[in-house]
Amino acid sequence: MQQTDMRPDSRRYPRYPVSLMASLLKDDWLHEQLLGHSDVYDLSVRGCQIFSEIALEPGNFVGLRLTLPLQEPPVRVNLASVRWSTGEQCGLEFRVMASKDQERLNQFVTSLPSEVSHKRNPPSGTVLSFPSTSGTPAKRPEELVRKVFEVLTCHPGGLPAKEVVRKVEESLGVMDCEKRSSWSNQGLRQFEKLLRISTITPVKAGWLIKSKGRWLLTEQGKQAYHDLSDPEQFAQEARRLCSRCGASRPQAMSEEGEDPLDALHTYEEAEETAWAEVERHLRAMSPHDVHALVAALLRAMGYHVSWVARPGQEMGIDIVAHRDPLAVNVPRVKVQVKHQTDSVTVDGLRSFMAVLGEQDVGLLVALGGFTEDAANEARMQEKRNMTLLDLEQLFDLWLEHYANVPEPDKRLLPLKPVYYLAPST
Repeated sequence: MQQTDMRPDSRRYPRYPVSLMASLLKDDWLHEQLLGHSDVYDLSVRGCQIFSEIALEPGNFVGLRLTLPLQEPPVRVNLASVRWSTGEQCGLEFRVMASKDQERLNQFVTSLPSEVSHKRNPPSGTVLSFPSTSGTPAKRPEELVRKVFEVLTCHPGGLPAKEVVRKVEESLGVMDCEKRSSWSNQGLRQFEKLLRISTITPVKAGWLIKSKGRWLLTEQGKQAYHDLSDPEQFAQEARRLCSRCGASRPQAMSEEGEDPLDALHTYEEAEETAWAEVERHLRAMSPHDVHALVAALLRAMGYHVSWVARPGQEMGIDIVAHRDPLAVNVPRVKVQVKHQTDSVTVDGLRSFMAVLGEQDVGLLVALGGFTEDAANEARMQEKRNMTLLDLEQLFDLWLEHYANVPEPDKRLLPLKPVYYLAPST
C-alpha cells in the first residue's frame, strides 16, 4: 500500500472548526491496539487538535482513526506525532497515511465552509458537527448525552437501554447521516452507535451505570446534570474525571479490523437481550413455580427447606427453612414470595412482619420490587431481622449458586454461559 510521508509543518495548512470523534491507537502497526477515544475540534489536512482522556506528551506517537460524517470506514492515520499538550488538549501532526485516506481527508477538509486561526483552546463559536435535520449545526454527542440524562432523571429506578434510546430518538430525532448502518456492523444504526459511544465517558466518570441492560443515573450523575447545565462544560467535567481516575487502558482489536465500539455494542446488546429473556421468563412463571425456585435456591445455599406452601394455600408464609436438618437450631427462616408486578408497599411489609416470631428471620421476595418507604422501613428494623430480594437480586443469587442447584430444579430457570471478551470501553 502506498504511504504518504507528511513531515512539513502542519501549521502552514488551513484549519477548520469541527466536532468529530476519533479513536487513538497504539503506535504498533503489527498489533493495533485501541488506547481510547477523543473529540476532534480543529482539523487540517496535516493535523488536528483534540480533547483526549489519554495523557499524551509532546514527542509521543499514536495512530488515529477519524470518523467523518456521512463516510465509512473511518480515515486511518498510520502515524501522528504529538506537537504540544496542555493536559486533556493536544495537537497532533499527521506523519504517515495511506494515499486513499489522505485523498478522503483532503476532500472532506476542502468541503468545509470557513478557515479559523490556530488556537490551543476549542473555538468558542459555532463548530461543524453532523448535519442536523433542521440544518442548524450542533455538538451532537453532547446533545445526546444531555438528553439521556434528562430522560433518566425522570426515572430514578432507571430504564432499559432500548427504552432510553427510543425516548432520545423521539425527542431529538435522527439525522440523515445517523440513519445509515455502521460499516463494520450492518445491524447497528449510526444513531445508536453514536449514542452508546457518547455515554462511555459518563460511565467511566461514575455518573451512569449500565447493568443487565438497564441504564441508571448515580447520585453523582444527577448532581452533575443539575449543576452543569451547559452541555460542553458537562462533557469536559466528565472527561476530567475519566482522566483523573485513569479509566482508559489499551484494548486489542480483532484481526478482521472490527471496530471496538461495534464490539462494545455487541456486548451490551447481548447482555440486554439475555437479561430481557430472563426477566420475561421469571415474570411468566406461575406463583407455585416461583415458590419452588426460591426453595431450590435456599437448598443450594445450604439451607434445609422443611415446608413449601401448596398452590392456593394462603397463610402469609410460603416457605420455611432452617440451618440444620432437624430444625432445632435458630433462627428459622420464613419466606413470603410476591409474584405480582406491583411494588411492595410499607403496608405489605408490615403485614409480613406480623407473622414473624422474635427469633425468626424474614425473607420477602418480590418480583415487582419495593417502594422506597418499604425498603427504608426494612432497613431500619431493630426488632425484626428482615431481608428483601427483588427480581434482579433473586437472579444474581440463583446465578451465584447455580452450580449447587440440583439438576431437576435447574429446569425452573435453566442457564447456559456464553463468554464474551468484555470491552474495556
